[in-house]
Amino acid sequence: MEGAIVTDIFAGSGALGLEAISRGAEFCLFVETEPKARGAIRENVEKMGLFGCTRLHRHDATKLKIAPGNLRGPFTHIFMDPPYNKGMWKPVLSRLKEHGLIAEDGVIILEESKDAEIDPRGFQVLADKRWGAARVLFLKLG
Repeated sequence: MEGAIVTDIFAGSGALGLEAISRGAEFCLFVETEPKARGAIRENVEKMGLFGCTRLHRHDATKLKIAPGNLRGPFTHIFMDPPYNKGMWKPVLSRLKEHGLIAEDGVIILEESKDAEIDPRGFQVLADKRWGAARVLFLKLG
């Protein structure tokens, strides 16, 4: 993760993004609408002294609008853990691609329900794993 530019979309507690930073990521943009979850992210960022290398975006991830001041270049690692079985990952992937927010060698880690129908058109599936109730896809532009 050394030097990675990360986003944690549908961040919840922000655990994935915070873990990425602890492993050497340079920057993380957290995207979360739920107030209590945002509070937890802010609290953890403050406790860890990470204000300079994080941003918190409180808008709906399915209508993602990221201004250049919110990131430091296209994302090398994109974590997405949307609510299961709602297809919310589709518009997010489209927006990320449409706005050039995926680095050339960027990897998207998408978690969904183990039974979810996922057809990530325009992306190459690097791996498709199932653990318990979860299905995790590793994708790249393709």
